[in-house]
Amino acid sequence: MGKKEQSLYKIDIQGLAFKEHIFEFEVVSAFFSLFENSPVSVGNCYCKSVLTKTETMISISFEIKGSVELICDRSLKKFNYPILTKNNVIFKYGDEWQELDDELYEIPSNLDQLDVAPFIYEFIILALPMKKLHPDFAENSEIDEVIYSTESEKKEENTLNPMWENLKKLKK
Repeated sequence: MGKKEQSLYKIDIQGLAFKEHIFEFEVVSAFFSLFENSPVSVGNCYCKSVLTKTETMISISFEIKGSVELICDRSLKKFNYPILTKNNVIFKYGDEWQELDDELYEIPSNLDQLDVAPFIYEFIILALPMKKLHPDFAENSEIDEVIYSTESEKKEENTLNPMWENLKKLKK
């Protein structure tokens, strides 16, 4: 993706009036190639951002809808995973660029443009499940967890019982 595509996700904040502004971004497969080692390479999402600028800070709310292609951890089949997420970020003016909290950043007061691509990317990645299962396996995943936990409990009981027996012998 070239510089032109990268600039699609930059907002000129110096020229904005102190009020609410709406920005819309298309997040397509080429967007994910901007980020190294991205777990997503194919996707089609829409991001609506509401930016509120005041004299001391900028607040942006992101609403992202769409889907991304994932690979099932169990079958290695590709499937589309729906994305629907809402997130907020606050930028307060200061001396340098730094992250103060997950949702709070300090930005230089002379900053011309704000690149929102990393934030959109992060919100999409955070919306992905830890366990990526094809919809064919979604119903079975709960059964697997119950079976696993029951087997673990049985093993735990078996390993604990002999120890208690040995301790009881020592007590006598």
